[in-house]
Amino acid sequence: MMISPEDPRWSDVEDPNSEGLFSHKTATLYSEARKDIEEVLDNIQKSLNKVSPKDTDKHTTRRQWNRLLFAIKQDQLELQLAKAETYNRFLVNLTRENVMSSVPEPSRRTAKHYNTIREHAIMMAEALQRKLLGEQCHCKAKHSASLVLEVRSNNGRAKSCYFHVLFGSEAASASQVTWEAEIQACEKSTPRKFLSQLPGSTSTTIPTITVAVASNSDISEPCRGSGDQWAKKKRSIRSILRSRSLRSESSDVRDKRDDKKGGSGLKSAAITTTVTSSDVNPRRNHNVGFEIPDDENRDMMAEEIENLCATIATTQWESGGYGVLTTRGERWQKISRATKPCCSSKNIKMVSLAQILSAGLWDSKPKSKLGLKLASAVLQLYQTAWLGDNWGKEDIFFIQEEDGTIITDKPFIRPQLIFATSHPKSATINTNVPCLFALGVVLLELHYKKAIDELEKEQIDFTASSSESPEISSLKRASLIWRLIEQMKAGDNIEKVLKRCIKGLDGAWTDINKEELRDMVEEKIIVPLENEVLWLHGCNKIEQCI
Repeated sequence: MMISPEDPRWSDVEDPNSEGLFSHKTATLYSEARKDIEEVLDNIQKSLNKVSPKDTDKHTTRRQWNRLLFAIKQDQLELQLAKAETYNRFLVNLTRENVMSSVPEPSRRTAKHYNTIREHAIMMAEALQRKLLGEQCHCKAKHSASLVLEVRSNNGRAKSCYFHVLFGSEAASASQVTWEAEIQACEKSTPRKFLSQLPGSTSTTIPTITVAVASNSDISEPCRGSGDQWAKKKRSIRSILRSRSLRSESSDVRDKRDDKKGGSGLKSAAITTTVTSSDVNPRRNHNVGFEIPDDENRDMMAEEIENLCATIATTQWESGGYGVLTTRGERWQKISRATKPCCSSKNIKMVSLAQILSAGLWDSKPKSKLGLKLASAVLQLYQTAWLGDNWGKEDIFFIQEEDGTIITDKPFIRPQLIFATSHPKSATINTNVPCLFALGVVLLELHYKKAIDELEKEQIDFTASSSESPEISSLKRASLIWRLIEQMKAGDNIEKVLKRCIKGLDGAWTDINKEELRDMVEEKIIVPLENEVLWLHGCNKIEQCI
């Protein structure tokens, strides 16, 4: 691209007059400067060839001095040309690899953070299938649950357990009524239904109370202690008014305190107290304060959702949360309203990538972002109910609002259910990693903006017969895909990613469940796609682009 400003890839630039390292203006100036230098050198060479050799005059120093100056200038010129050649190679290599100068070379990355994401995605699919999409929902409407595909890098592990889900209820019309929610995996939460089943519990609340005993001198002289201790005592005294259960037990606490001077413990069905005495004088009256620590698990009293369809439809907007779903007996999925909705209206229509593949929506920037999200989704959802080995463009959906606008930066995917009608798919090629091969086919279709079947028909020498065995037809399709990759002009990043998806990363690793293979996918497929997005958007971090 830097050698030839007429390269067809410059046509994808939105603003040809923009400034920058990879702008069309920079390439034009660089090419013109190089041509000027070559022209000057040609003129110098022609002038030297025309000059006839003269006899050396030992008594004339001017001629010798001029020759010396010319030799020095020629050395400097050759040095500048060598530097220009070095810079030219550097720019060509940068453009060829699509790596910005401000982006450092990424260190070796791992895919360990995808394990937790995939585990929670599996549990979420099980909970949704049982509560909304299974037999427990007696609603006659056909429900759907679509998961937003996001890029979940290792830097955002704090949000790895949050999922944005779009619930839909398909009516007789083409559009469907939708609700957006966020599902969070919270293993420590305990729904109210199961709280009574905990061993040793006879009440719905089990607070832990610390009883502090203070003397009259401490109360009359509060400044004798530190400010933090006095504030703590005041909070302890105020907590008496907030605790209803402690009023009925106050007399028992006083009796137990008088019986044992060193310290005592009071146990009841509702509370557990620990009394610690410091310089206790029995003849004086003591004020006892109960300190109730803040509960870290504030979602402990969340209701378990029995009917998810009715809960979503009837819950008010101000409430914020729907409740929790149980999964595998000990895991909980908390469902709340989406903080950042994907669409503005409730009546929308979901369209697949196959329907809008040739709609003219896929320029360089949205195409690169979608490819990165699909590649990241493979490591998040491979071999689950969300993403099978033979997935394709028919499994990716987008929102089409009432005015016809299609939101391309929010791809969705739906779980494959047992009772759902599955569309028959063509025979797949016997590759090392089928889910990666499916990713390569989708990226190839996204580049050409045509389905793979249409690309096969356009090839004159490609013939498919129904009498051929699936192995023969698969080999023919593989050779066709490889030829299409060689013909495309999308940059080395995309071409390398497609070849790795189709051919495989390493013949020694054929199971995507192996950690070594997932690390190679992260480093050799996702990282080049991230670099492509960074280069097209002019960003330094992937979080700025997506």
